Amino acid sequence: MPEIKKIATRESYGNALAQLGKEYDKIVVLDADLAGATKTSIFKKAFPKRHIDCGIAECNMAGIAAGLATTGKIPFMRIHQSYLVKIYKVTIIIAKFYI
Repeated sequence: MPEIKKIATRESYGNALAQLGKEYDKIVVLDADLAGATKTSIFKKAFPKRHIDCGIAECNMAGIAAGLATTGKIPFMRIHQSYLVKIYKVTIIIAKFYI
């Protein structure tokens, strides 16, 4: 049986995004000033023009992702769990505005 190499989930996420980025040119990755910690830096290195660092503005990042989606892009947002409730509320407001 081959040896199994254990890697962090976030590293797998970064590698998977980079692999998907090769196959789908509509993928855009957004993060909140955490590319190193969330490993979206792997995607950023491969596709710098399709990576958006939104700074510490998670709610704005949700709005940017929604706008990108309306143009046919496939946004991937990466944030820490503690901001999800706030972003969920903003996303509902944005969705109601555009629908």
